[in-house]
Amino acid sequence: MRFNFIPLYRLIRHALPVVMLFSLLPVGFGESLSVANAAALQPVNSDTSTQARELYSYLISISGKKIITGQHDYLESPDELSNKVQKISHSYVGVHGYEMGAISGQSAATEAAQRKNVVDSAIRWSRSGGIVTM
Repeated sequence: MRFNFIPLYRLIRHALPVVMLFSLLPVGFGESLSVANAAALQPVNSDTSTQARELYSYLISISGKKIITGQHDYLESPDELSNKVQKISHSYVGVHGYEMGAISGQSAATEAAQRKNVVDSAIRWSRSGGIVTM
C-alpha cells in the first residue's frame, strides 16, 4: 500500500501561514477600547511629555475607528518612499519612519550629513502634523 502525502503537504503549506498569522494577533483583536477603559490607561512613564500624551490620547481615541498608514524610509534618502506613496495615492501617510543606521559603508562625514537630513525631515514631518518613528 502506498500513501500519497501530497494533499497533506498542500494542506499544511496553505493552512500553516494562516494559523501563524492569526497567532500573531493580540487577544481581543477587533475590539476597540471602550471609553471607560481608555480613560484608565496611562503612559508607563509618568514624566511623559505633553506631546507624547496627546499622541497617546489620539491613538486611543481612534482605536477601532480609523487606521493610520505609514512608510519607512532609509538613511540615504529620508523622503524618497514617502514621496512616492504621496505621488501615487495623492495622500500623505500618517506615520513616517526613518532609518538612522548607516549600513552602506559611507564615510563618517557623509553619515553625519545623512543623519542631519533625516532629522530635518522628521522635524518638518512632525510640524506638519505627522507622526514620526525612528
